[in-house]
Parts: sequence; C-alpha cells; structure tokens
Amino acid sequence: MGSVHDRCNGTGFCQCKDGATGAKCDDCLPGYYWKQGCYSNICDEEMLLCQNGGTCYQNQKCICPPEFKGVLCQHSRCEAGKDCNTASSLHLSTATLLLCTLLAHLLATLTPH
Repeated sequence: MGSVHDRCNGTGFCQCKDGATGAKCDDCLPGYYWKQGCYSNICDEEMLLCQNGGTCYQNQKCICPPEFKGVLCQHSRCEAGKDCNTASSLHLSTATLLLCTLLAHLLATLTPH
C-alpha cells in the first residue's frame, strides 16, 4: 500500500510513496503513521501542535475542547455577533448534571439502608 507501483523491481525493492520505507514500502518513517499507507502525523507528544487546550490522539487528530474546532483546534466555535458563552455554559451545565447524578448514585449505593 505504501509503494508507488503495484510491482517491485527485479531486486525486490519498491519505489515508496512519501513517508513510506522498507523493501516493500510497508513501514513508515518517523513522523508518519500507518493506515492503509503512511500519513503524516497531525500532532505528537513532542511537537504538541494541538492548540487552545486540544489533546493529541494517536498522532492522528487533535481532540478539541467544546469551544474550539479545526484540525489543530485553531478556530473558535464562536462566530462574530453570537453569544459565545451560551454553548460553553450549556456544555458545563450538562457535565455538572451528569456528575451530580453519578455522585448521587454512588452515595446511594454506599449508604447503608
């Protein structure tokens, strides 16, 4: 999958696509990950390219906080003229409600009847 052509030359070596390496182009160079071919890492633990509090997931994508979007979490979800606090406060209140429900259930199971 990582070779340019479907057949290798007479010595058994293939011409590799960008990021691929090895005689059969079935390994990736540093900075690339394998997924039916080699693809450039979006982020990693050393470069930490995710912005605005985003976290890197398997070098393949940034997991963005609710108020940001984009490949590197570089864009705000708030658009000019909109109330940006509504979305984050709704997310926060949903998370708080879920946490309270979980704690209430946990206390109910731990409290002797």
